[in-house]
Amino acid sequence: MHQQATRRSKRTGKPYIVWLHAAHVKLHDTLNSQPALLCLCPSCHGYYDFLLRLREQGIRLERIKHRQQIRKRIASLVS
Repeated sequence: MHQQATRRSKRTGKPYIVWLHAAHVKLHDTLNSQPALLCLCPSCHGYYDFLLRLREQGIRLERIKHRQQIRKRIASLVS
């Protein structure tokens, strides 16, 4: 979802268009009929999503490490 707003430049006094994006607070909350949203400029929206994906990637990596530790522990108990 995109929203357009007009602002006036403080330096030149000329109007310019500002496009705003509705960013999901939770990255995969797209099926929710009333998701929590943030109103961000396109650059901030991209950065926000990048940080969410980076965090998600870190969590995924920690889960993989945890599963490997559990498997090693089980293997040491069984043998």
